[in-house]
Amino acid sequence: MERMVVVGGGIVGSLLAIHLARRGHEVEVWERHSATGAEGARKRPSVNITLCERGLRGLDTVGLREKILALTVPAPGRRVHSVDGEIAYQPYGNSGEAIYSVSRATLSEALMNLARAEPGVRFHFNQKCVRLDLREGVLHFQHASSGQVSEVRADRIFGADGAFSTIRTRLQKTDQFNYSQQYWTRAYVSLKIPAGADGAPALEGSGLHVWPRGNCVLIGFPNTDGSIMCSLMLPLKGEDSFESIVSPPDVVSFFRRTFPDVADVIPSLAEQFFAYSPNSMLTVRCSPWVHGDRVLLIGDAAHAVLPSYGQGANAAFEDCRVLDECMARHGSDWARVFTAFEARRKPSMDAMADLCIVHFEELFDLVGKPGFLKRREIERRIHELYPELYRPLYSMIAFTCMPYEEALRIDQRQRAVIDRVVQIDDVESRLHGAEVRRLLEELNAPPAPRAGKPRTGYAAARQA
Repeated sequence: MERMVVVGGGIVGSLLAIHLARRGHEVEVWERHSATGAEGARKRPSVNITLCERGLRGLDTVGLREKILALTVPAPGRRVHSVDGEIAYQPYGNSGEAIYSVSRATLSEALMNLARAEPGVRFHFNQKCVRLDLREGVLHFQHASSGQVSEVRADRIFGADGAFSTIRTRLQKTDQFNYSQQYWTRAYVSLKIPAGADGAPALEGSGLHVWPRGNCVLIGFPNTDGSIMCSLMLPLKGEDSFESIVSPPDVVSFFRRTFPDVADVIPSLAEQFFAYSPNSMLTVRCSPWVHGDRVLLIGDAAHAVLPSYGQGANAAFEDCRVLDECMARHGSDWARVFTAFEARRKPSMDAMADLCIVHFEELFDLVGKPGFLKRREIERRIHELYPELYRPLYSMIAFTCMPYEEALRIDQRQRAVIDRVVQIDDVESRLHGAEVRRLLEELNAPPAPRAGKPRTGYAAARQA
C-alpha cells in the first residue's frame, strides 16, 4: 500500500487526512506542534474564523457538517457601529443565510480529534519538517524536544503546512517554479470582550460586529460562551498605528476617540493590546502546486489570502472537496489527480486573492458610509425581488460553491447595471418597475457572438 504523508496537522491537514482515509489510504500526519497546540502551541489567543457554505460543503463530503456547526455561532449579518454609537444592521441574505463564527483553536482541536479517531490515520507530534528530497521522496523530521531526526519515505506528500510552508520552500528551488508574497500594510491584534453575567452575550444583537474607521477597523466575532473575540486591524506605521501607539495611555486614548462604545468593556485593554506583537497578513501566490505525481500543495501553502472575505479556511476546505472529486474521477493516476486539482482551483484562488484585497476597503471605510449602505440595500432588495436575475457578490462567495472566478465575472457585469439603477430618481420606490426589470433582463441576455477567438478569465471580466 502507498504511504501517504500529510505535512501539517492543523485544520487543513486534519480534514485532508480524513478525506484520504475515507478513500482507503493509510495516512500519516506529521505536525510540528504538540497534540494540544497544533495551531501554534497556543502561545497567542486564538483568533476566530467564519465558515460559509463552500467550507461546510467540504465537511459534508466526510459527513462532518453538523458536528462542526455545533461548535459555532451563526451570524446572519453584520452590525456596523458608528463613532456616535448608532448601529446599522446589514443582513447577509434575504432568507436567513448566515456565516458561522468559531474559534480557530476549537475548530483545529475538533478536526484533529476526528482525524485521529479515523481508521487508517496516524499522527506524529512535535515533528518539524527540516528537509525534503524530491527525487527519492524522503522527508526528514526533527523532534522539538529531543532533536532526533526521523527519515520518512513517502509515495505521496501533501504540503498542508500553511502560508510559510516548508514543502513549498523546497519546491521554490525547482526549475520554473513561480512564487510571490505580498504583505499587507496593516496588521492585527486580538482583544477579548468577556460575556456578561450568567453567560449573557457581551454585545446585543446577533451577527458580526464591525467598527469601520477608514484608517482602521475593529471586527467582533461571537463565541458560544457569549464572549466576543475582536480583531483590531491597524496600519503598521503612521498616525494611529502600531508604530505610534506605544504606551497604555496611548491605547486608552485611541479607543476612547475611535471606539468609545467598547473602550470600557474590554478588560485590561492596554495589557491585551501589548501582550503579543501584531500579526502580519499576507497574500501568497505560486505555481505549480504539484511536483510530478508525488507532491501537492494545498490550503494556505498554495494560496494564502487576506482575511477580509473570511475565505481562508473555507477555500482550504473546498480544496479538500475538490481533491476528493479528482480522486474519485482519476483513481490512482496521481499525476492526473494533482494536475486536475490545480487546474480547477488555481484560477479561483487567484480571483479570491484579488477580491480579498479590494474587500478590505469596504471593511475599513465603505461599510459605514451612507452611499455604500444605500447601494447595498438596493442590491439586497433587487436580489429579493428578482432572485433569478441578480445575486450579490458576497452571496455568491459565501452561500454558493460557484468558482470564485465565475462570481467575479458575474459581478463585473452586474456592477455596471447597479451603477445605472442607483441613478434612477426615487429608486427605492421604483424597484418593482419596468425600468429596473429591463436592465436586469439585459444583463442576463445571451451575449451577441463576436468574431475571433473568445476571451476567458480576467480578459473576459475586464471586457465585460
